[in-house]
Amino acid sequence: MRGLHLKTNSESHFISLDDELFNLLKHFIMSNQFKERLRTYSDLSLVKAYNNDLGHNGWVSSRGEFHIALRAEMYRRGLNPGAIMHMRGFHLKKEFKSALVAMNILPIQKLGKQILAQLILDTESKKHEVVLLSPKLVLLNDPIVKLKEHLEYDQSPILFAVQHENIQTVFDVSGLKDQFLIGFNTRNKIKSVNWINGDARHVFQMAVSSKTLLSIPKKVILESSNYLLGKRTDLEIFINDIVKIELVKPLNANA
Repeated sequence: MRGLHLKTNSESHFISLDDELFNLLKHFIMSNQFKERLRTYSDLSLVKAYNNDLGHNGWVSSRGEFHIALRAEMYRRGLNPGAIMHMRGFHLKKEFKSALVAMNILPIQKLGKQILAQLILDTESKKHEVVLLSPKLVLLNDPIVKLKEHLEYDQSPILFAVQHENIQTVFDVSGLKDQFLIGFNTRNKIKSVNWINGDARHVFQMAVSSKTLLSIPKKVILESSNYLLGKRTDLEIFINDIVKIELVKPLNANA
């Protein structure tokens, strides 16, 4: 038996709680503490909290409560932890160390050089249009990036997934022209469009706060005009119609 003191204004009472009730009370307090703490985390901090728990052999009840609260918070925000889950909970081996890519929590070892994504575009009708892309995937751990180092000779699109917690990522865009750098917010909706024009007056560094960014050359859009532009008459309309970006079958991302 365990005891618990309850106090009123006039007297102090002592009641007995059996082990089952005591454990239920402990469970309730602990789960609420984890829940409140995780609510203050950024999306990236949730992923890092998962990564930091990998590879440990010990098991206590508090660890189980933490996992339940962490999983619930991921789902509450609309994040997709499916690639790190099994029927009974999280995968906990070190090889499941993960990155956050457009609201999907994906094991880094299972990611390939490219990933399948789709742009959701507004149309004149109520229905959205879907444009499929297969961009190169780059995980950014450094807040300062030289964009030119990541560009391919074929000028294929690049999806940047920022993994650092700095407010902004600084892109060195010197020597580049005719390139769009499109930023998306934490819910994958379009946030900013940066046009890199190569003009001598152009800023050589660009600070962007988005955690998901798509770099796409003007040439790629124009050469694929029938596919990307569709009925749109120019690039500006195409860019303005972009609503959000999503991954396609992220659980099978070049696994």
